[in-house]
Amino acid sequence: MEATREMLTRIDTLDLRLNSYLSVWGDRALERAKTAEDEIASGHYRGPMHGMPIAVKDLLETAGARTTAGSKVLRDWVPDRDATVITRLEEAGAVILGKLNMTEFAMGWYHPEMPIPKNPWALDRWLGASSSGTGAAVAAGLCMGGIGSDTGGSIRLPSAACGITGIKPTFGVVSRHGVLPLANSLDTVGPMTRSVEDAAIFLDAIAGFDPADPNSVPGLAGDYRAGVGQPVTGLKVGVDREYITRDVEPAVAEAVLAAIDILGELGAELVEIEMPTLEGEEETWRIVTAVDALDAHRENYAERAEDYGPFTQLLTQAQETRPEDYACARDKGQNFAGRLRRVYESVDVIACPSMAMLPALVDEFGNADFPPGIPWWRFTVPFNFSRNPTISVPCGISAEGLPHSLQLIGRHFEERTIIALAYAYEQATEWHSKHPPDMGMADTGMANTETD
Repeated sequence: MEATREMLTRIDTLDLRLNSYLSVWGDRALERAKTAEDEIASGHYRGPMHGMPIAVKDLLETAGARTTAGSKVLRDWVPDRDATVITRLEEAGAVILGKLNMTEFAMGWYHPEMPIPKNPWALDRWLGASSSGTGAAVAAGLCMGGIGSDTGGSIRLPSAACGITGIKPTFGVVSRHGVLPLANSLDTVGPMTRSVEDAAIFLDAIAGFDPADPNSVPGLAGDYRAGVGQPVTGLKVGVDREYITRDVEPAVAEAVLAAIDILGELGAELVEIEMPTLEGEEETWRIVTAVDALDAHRENYAERAEDYGPFTQLLTQAQETRPEDYACARDKGQNFAGRLRRVYESVDVIACPSMAMLPALVDEFGNADFPPGIPWWRFTVPFNFSRNPTISVPCGISAEGLPHSLQLIGRHFEERTIIALAYAYEQATEWHSKHPPDMGMADTGMANTETD
């Protein structure tokens, strides 16, 4: 109960600057927190998320509560059902504080009639695409963890920009039932938290087979928290130094290579590899995303095109895309996935940056959806096509006072392996304990506040 009150107070105090929330469920959250407190006191403890105040990206349907997806099109829409992820979080006893800000329909920028969230590390810096409100709220201590979604990097880029941990699970591990799609063939849902263990706890709560999602995978092992503390000696970590440094800001590459050296000191075996490339790169991703998005929005767009903001650019591209170009782009994604599978014949994990640059100055964007210059998509988009699990963890602070981020990519369904390696790195360093300035944060999280 006290944790929920504290978070609501912090939201009232700090979110006027950050705009990380689109709606706050104050009374409802306090009621849920009181119920959780009573349950725990009576001996009905549901697990480490019981009573924990968290928040969710505003593209997860919530029964009886507004779900906007960051757009005027849905500004007043109230669903009559909960997304499966919402149901599972509440079954775990989590207290949902509200819905978090995001770019319009999870694409590049914000609807002009919606508030723009700010990066708590520096208010004039990019927040890292669509799960931006989640990144800001977690980094600023306005929730103990949040849900994001990732179609081309929207868990990993905000995690990198905000100095937090994010997991993009293997495609099909977390249900997308009741999650508004950007691109159905690429979308994933996952946790964003202050620490690796918290992310594993979160993933345990939301993962698992869901018959309501046709892409959900049955028979998963689960128990992702079991990866925390597992030995990492002998794990083979693939490193392509040319891949890590090409088209990457030097300070970012230097921080990531230093982090990889620490993995070697912890007992991992660093193996030289040659990373495959995604043919067509960003354009391949945009074609697939655009056509999938138009399929999801066809009816609304036909009736309410004037209410769409910058998302219109993507839908217009889809209308101009030939079917054969879409098929070719899908083939390029599948070819990359096949070449990547061969790399995993010699390694267990691949290490690289989460983001090729430090968070850009927002004023430099102009009319662009994403930062100009250095390719933002370099280390994220390919792994949406390959559907591998990834984890992003902080690995340094730049001279400008901005966070760096290390990304670890595992084989399909081997989330526990990347969790083990990320946790070992986290415990050997102090970067996860760094906070944005002027946020008045304490080192708290789900793992160190649970009731025995």
